[in-house]
Amino acid sequence: MTAALLSLIASVAWGASDFLGGLASRRARLPLVLAGSQVAGLVALGPALAIAGQPLPPDPRLLWGLAAGVLAAGTLGLIYVALRRGPVMVMAPIAALAALLPVAIGIVGGDRVDLLIAAGIACALAGAVAASWVPGGEWPPLREALIGGAVAGGAAVGTGAALSLLDWASKASAWWALGALRVGGSVTAVLLLAALVLTRSGATARLSAGAALMIAAVGLSDAGADAAFANATRDGALSIVAVLSSLYPVTTIALGAVVLRERPRRVQLAGAGLACLGVAVLAWATA
Repeated sequence: MTAALLSLIASVAWGASDFLGGLASRRARLPLVLAGSQVAGLVALGPALAIAGQPLPPDPRLLWGLAAGVLAAGTLGLIYVALRRGPVMVMAPIAALAALLPVAIGIVGGDRVDLLIAAGIACALAGAVAASWVPGGEWPPLREALIGGAVAGGAAVGTGAALSLLDWASKASAWWALGALRVGGSVTAVLLLAALVLTRSGATARLSAGAALMIAAVGLSDAGADAAFANATRDGALSIVAVLSSLYPVTTIALGAVVLRERPRRVQLAGAGLACLGVAVLAWATA
């Protein structure tokens, strides 16, 4: 039950991070949002490591955490590109399927999956996809839609791989795996920003105090989600933890409705309900 609770906390924090990231990207350029949030998460992790008081273990599995950070930063960029190149109604559901890869890895690795757990996983995944679906809007030309779909699919695979790598690194030390993740992500994002600046792509811009605080909040929320996920995988099955953590679209929709007064579509509400049903089934099956 502890693993399930931590997974849900990760889902809420990732949903909040996505929501704040969307708001921040309206006030600052995306490369700044990506680099600033990654660095903010790294800075916030320092006190947590000090409080945890865990010495750095000489375990090569922590290198998987570095690789996870590189993938995580790269896939965030892919998601932004996908949302620019194609309709959200196509891109978001594809990216929401990122949990499928960790589920497959967990099952191959020996996670127990009976009929009830399989039903819960199916409900949660289907609900996450439906909750992130935004119907309506104009469709782009077929070529643009295909390119956008391919980019979103790459983002889903990259995110799933990053979560799996973080799971492996966490077996050495959950907190130091997070440190490796943050270092890898921060270095990648800063290098990307520097490359864009050097190519004079207009990545730099004046950053207001409000935008800076919002970007910091994105990084803190993301770091909190990573911490919850890493600790959840130490005690719970990766196949279940990954699914519960992938329910972040429900949080994003709820924040949009409360903060921005957005009205969720029926398919999104139905998806949220189906996802909650999946959570209840998984909680019952793993209690």
